[in-house]
Amino acid sequence: MKPLSSLSYIRSNKKKCLPIFISTILGVFLVYFFGIMLFSSTESFKNSMGISYNSAFVYSIDNLISNDILDKIENDENVKEIIPVADGKINIRLKALFGMMSSNELVLFNEDVNKVLENDNLELVGRLPENNKDEIIIQESIARQIGVEIGDTLVKGEEESVSLDKDYKVVGLIKGNEKIYITCNIGDISREDAKKVSLMYHLKDSNDTSLNDKIKEMLPTGTSIVDYNKVLDELNATVKSSVEFLYIGIVSLMIFIISMSLKNLNKINLINRMDELKILNSIGYSKFFLIIKVFKENGLTILFGTGAGIIISMCIVAITNTVVWMPQGKEALLFLAKPIIASIIAPILICILSTLSSIRVINKINK
Repeated sequence: MKPLSSLSYIRSNKKKCLPIFISTILGVFLVYFFGIMLFSSTESFKNSMGISYNSAFVYSIDNLISNDILDKIENDENVKEIIPVADGKINIRLKALFGMMSSNELVLFNEDVNKVLENDNLELVGRLPENNKDEIIIQESIARQIGVEIGDTLVKGEEESVSLDKDYKVVGLIKGNEKIYITCNIGDISREDAKKVSLMYHLKDSNDTSLNDKIKEMLPTGTSIVDYNKVLDELNATVKSSVEFLYIGIVSLMIFIISMSLKNLNKINLINRMDELKILNSIGYSKFFLIIKVFKENGLTILFGTGAGIIISMCIVAITNTVVWMPQGKEALLFLAKPIIASIIAPILICILSTLSSIRVINKINK
């Protein structure tokens, strides 16, 4: 008597393998779905930082930015452009897939807006705000969340999530991932004077941040510099670590619950196969061979379930993204490494843990 191959066994025992197959699909879906929600939210937080990878802000709290610092920035060969900025007076709270976040206002001179859009690979639909007019351009997903289009007016006190100092007319929408909004209400001040209070500069080579380090060493009391790495480090320290810890906890709990369920299913299936296993053992097949055989059968079933689970999960998330989240100004990223890796690792652990019961059952043969 020759035992069936793993694939032949699955074909001949579809009803017995179906619960394991479905449980694996469900487990993969939950691991992937929760991961996409959590890590897409982290990416949204990153896009709402209000600073691009090659940018830095220098601002003075008490006094003007010193001439030494201004000269250092203006004379550095790696600086592409220097842009005066002013303090923002608008705050818009946004909903991510998981949690809340704030987006950032940039207050610029009209002639500098296109420089920022081009540097950050953003596209404008509509027109630029005029200097010292109550006009605003808004990133499109923010606009969808707060329900405004070009030509609408943001009214002070109308939306709980939108904090305004006055009413603003929406004159343009910004296409791109960076969640910003821009006004040109910079006040009655020249560019040169505005630059001495607060400025932003773009680096030609984003990998060369030596200028940022030099300025940090020169900073007097009351003057600060904020660059992309600093903001990203703060985000990772507060949000990313918490999200990863939460995700590990959720995945571990799911693995434990599904493993225990499949462990009982495997035990029942093995008890029903005892006559077959005893015959195989009696004609010379070792218990170790039988354990490996059962492990392969479970592993192949779980492998099929994993593949189906990832495909089904991506389809469900893609449909939900298009129909539900994107119209609300939210978005899930389908291809994120951590959820996909977790969706592959989780079934492997489930297969190992759920097969442990097989060892005990098979070891009892002929006892």
